[in-house]
Amino acid sequence: MKITVAILDKDAAFRGMMLEKLSRLAKEYDFEMCINGYSTPRELEENELPFDLLMMDTTFEAPFEDGIEWVKMQAPSLRYLQLMYVSDEEDKVFDAIGTGPVAFIRKSSLETDLPKALRRYREKLDSMPEFVVVAEGRKRHVYMPDEIIYFYSNGHYIDIFSTDGEKKCIRGKMDDIERYLSVYGFLRIHTSYLINIRHIDNVDRKKIYLCNKKMITPSRKYQKYVWEKLKIYDYEGIEEE
Repeated sequence: MKITVAILDKDAAFRGMMLEKLSRLAKEYDFEMCINGYSTPRELEENELPFDLLMMDTTFEAPFEDGIEWVKMQAPSLRYLQLMYVSDEEDKVFDAIGTGPVAFIRKSSLETDLPKALRRYREKLDSMPEFVVVAEGRKRHVYMPDEIIYFYSNGHYIDIFSTDGEKKCIRGKMDDIERYLSVYGFLRIHTSYLINIRHIDNVDRKKIYLCNKKMITPSRKYQKYVWEKLKIYDYEGIEEE
């Protein structure tokens, strides 16, 4: 399973150690990880790419000293799907519960806690239901993952294009849909497009062709993330749509 991971910790040496340990454990839990490191919450905020998993400390320098409060404050706009804390502040465990982390990893017990956290994360992903639910206010639209080809955002509305040729229009935010559906193989390639990678028919150096003959050019904002996800590393020269 391919996942993108962000490590948020002010200690560069610790970030390097985490990267090494995650890379070593990835195969054991059947993960293919793309890992990025950040030293401050501000640095992470400035990054425009979404992540499957955020692993972060609970303490930083001003103005975001309390990492847990920062998560609570930024939760609606953060571009990650799952969260783990990696901290020396074991007294923060109960405060952290309110932000719904997969795990609280103690730095002092990293060798034992990290494998347990990755196992729990893997089990969480494996236990996800085979159908997807797209929320529209109080309404819930249920699909099988293979039924959706792509989503297209137009202002406050989103068009859902399905394999039966139908198009359904709902009111919602693409960021909210992306946050929930990325674990099912949906990939954000443009501010306006979220596609199902199962329905990619062909890819060239600039464009992605879907099974319904739809052609989309990944925008500059997402192009590096898209090509890394699809394992196409030469993304130079790709222009924004």
